[in-house]
Amino acid sequence: MGEKKIEISLPSKIKKDEVFKVGVRLDHPMESGMNRDLATGKILPELFVQSMEVHFSGEKVSWMELSPGISQPPIIKFNLKVGRDGPLQVKIKNNLGQEFENTVQIKSV
Repeated sequence: MGEKKIEISLPSKIKKDEVFKVGVRLDHPMESGMNRDLATGKILPELFVQSMEVHFSGEKVSWMELSPGISQPPIIKFNLKVGRDGPLQVKIKNNLGQEFENTVQIKSV
């Protein structure tokens, strides 16, 4: 699978107490367990992003349960509103129990 990297994208300017869009992208295969390897004909085992947690300043602000139906690479966008500066942490877990995380600092103008 190689190394997985979570990319978190934020607007260039974030205003305090205003809603903004957060984008999350993970380099991760998304296999439903229903596809075959074209070279061997064998069924590819399930491997997909199962859940994502979002924390701001140590507090959980969102949790999502995901499925194999999401495109590869998984790209998830959501709205967020914060009233202060602080760290935004994203934790992602796949169906094999592997966990990936990244943190970015939010600074409002």
